Amino acid sequence: MIEIPKTNYPGVYALVNLENGKCYVGQTKNLRNRISQHFGKLKKGEHDSETMQDDYDNGHIFKPVILKEFKKEYDETKLEDYENLYIGLYQSHKTQHGYNTRFINLPPESIIETIIYRQSKDGLKDLQEELTKSIEKSILKVEKDRRLKLLSNRANY
Repeated sequence: MIEIPKTNYPGVYALVNLENGKCYVGQTKNLRNRISQHFGKLKKGEHDSETMQDDYDNGHIFKPVILKEFKKEYDETKLEDYENLYIGLYQSHKTQHGYNTRFINLPPESIIETIIYRQSKDGLKDLQEELTKSIEKSILKVEKDRRLKLLSNRANY
């Protein structure tokens, strides 16, 4: 069963394929609604990403992961900046790593510089810590889910 996040906040999310580690990164004004839309389209066989749809149809399990949640102020630019950052970090625009079709021509460092430029100097340290924690948390979640799936598969044999 897929656990849809309960938050209605805006943010950046990933849909992680637990079979092969590929992911789709997106941004939205409402995390719960957008993630629900993705899974609804996958179930109906109507997802915009053909490769993601093929993997889903072949039994691959996808897990939604919230990468960045905006509980306070946000704007479209912030959402796009963070989406681009995570697409670059996870390289989800490359077919071997993910399902994003939009090409990000900037390295993550350049995207981070853009975000930092838009942030106040006081928020710089907080931003760095926040990004580090978010990435570590996301990686741990995915690794845990993959291990549990492997154990479950072994137990079924």
